[in-house]
Amino acid sequence: MRIAINIPVYGRPALFEFCALRLINNLPSWVEVDIVAILSPGDPDIKKLYNTCKDCDLDIVLYKNKPLGEKLNSGVNFSLRKGFDYFMSLGSDNILAPSYWGSIKPHLVSGAYALGFSDLVIFNTIKEESYGISLNPETSAQVWGAGRVLSKEAVSAAIDRKGWLYNPRYNRGLDTNSQHNIFGRSGKTLRILGEKNNACILDIKNKDNINEDYNLERWEVDNSYVKEAFGICGKSLSQRLRQAS
Repeated sequence: MRIAINIPVYGRPALFEFCALRLINNLPSWVEVDIVAILSPGDPDIKKLYNTCKDCDLDIVLYKNKPLGEKLNSGVNFSLRKGFDYFMSLGSDNILAPSYWGSIKPHLVSGAYALGFSDLVIFNTIKEESYGISLNPETSAQVWGAGRVLSKEAVSAAIDRKGWLYNPRYNRGLDTNSQHNIFGRSGKTLRILGEKNNACILDIKNKDNINEDYNLERWEVDNSYVKEAFGICGKSLSQRLRQAS
């Protein structure tokens, strides 16, 4: 099973290093993963980001930072040339718990067209607090870009005549860019996984900037859950990021 993971990166080198190390250290033995970091030449932190990619043995694609859709498409095209069974995008501020891989494995083995998650955990490094966010699948077509997995069939069906999976002119998030392309042309649906009490995707924020356009439910998560599920402690993470910045 071969999965291509694309990570668009700009700035925040300490946070990217923190998340990249946890990603590569938690990969299961049953999957072969090609991780692609999409860097931008104009990034003032590009040397630090480049060194992290080399230390973590990540592939590197260079492309301008905006429009975001063009940057994302450059990573997709790189991964298509290398080949994959499944494709996913992660933010440079996301961490997957080890339980994430156990959640998706049976669905990938059975040949799922596409997977998404309705629940994730937020850690706010300024407030040093954690909370959960849930999307309501019955009233929202959106799922988090973090942790979404697309089969090669889904990617191939969604790419248009110009070779774009994402709308190249958008500067907004992954879901807004790609949702219609992925499912609109194929007529197939997304298999949504939701475990509110066992969310396995962590989104690290240095400000409370959750998109309120989503149909959201917020629920309480203490930092001991974050430490246990994702292998980090809230306050120590804040201190480390401040020292590294």
